[in-house]
Amino acid sequence: MVALFDLNSILILFAVLCLGVTYGAQTFFAVIARPALQRTDDAALGQVMGRIHEVAMLRMALFGFPGAFATFALIFLTGLGSGRSWLAMVAFLMLCADLGLSAVYGWPVNRRLIAAVQRGETLPDTRALQRHWDKGNIARAFVAGVALACLTLMALAH
Repeated sequence: MVALFDLNSILILFAVLCLGVTYGAQTFFAVIARPALQRTDDAALGQVMGRIHEVAMLRMALFGFPGAFATFALIFLTGLGSGRSWLAMVAFLMLCADLGLSAVYGWPVNRRLIAAVQRGETLPDTRALQRHWDKGNIARAFVAGVALACLTLMALAH
């Protein structure tokens, strides 16, 4: 009997589902939340984003890291050097870029806003911090979209 799904197909599906969560969140913030939050005062902005980061710092990793590991495995499992392997490699490099952008733009801002909201404070530079975070998030949404597109092409090329 022929298996309905092979390991590669399962890993691609798993990676798409995991990374779809992170891409969706990044895109939501880039397209919807960013313009909405620009209309709030600094205290509301600091409260909302501080609390979101407080929850998201751990929970988003529960999707991003497994999706990245599955993508990395696909580089080798799809036949190193094959077209699908190259797509997996590009996707994985985009996920590495996403991680780098998080380290530069996201995590430092997240930590400051989380600490402030836990102390019940509004930082005087809340708006500037958010603009810095937004720049990184827009870039993260782009690279995550490229990664997701590569994984989708892999699924279609099967």
